[in-house]
Amino acid sequence: MDEWLNLIAAGGAFGLGAAGTAESHGHPGVRFVPVTDAPAATVYLARPAHPTHPRTEEFLAAVRDVVSG
Repeated sequence: MDEWLNLIAAGGAFGLGAAGTAESHGHPGVRFVPVTDAPAATVYLARPAHPTHPRTEEFLAAVRDVVSG
């Protein structure tokens, strides 16, 4: 993420990110502008086939709650 934002700040790229990117990865050289008229996008959650973190199922349940509204 930092490399991508540094590239944007240097004028070498532009991009679209999740709504929370500005809050979680703010960058002084990048202006975050909401895009309000873009169509919805499909987002995938990738995880290991055999999770090693003990709270993986809890996280997945939280994601499902957010996605289902």
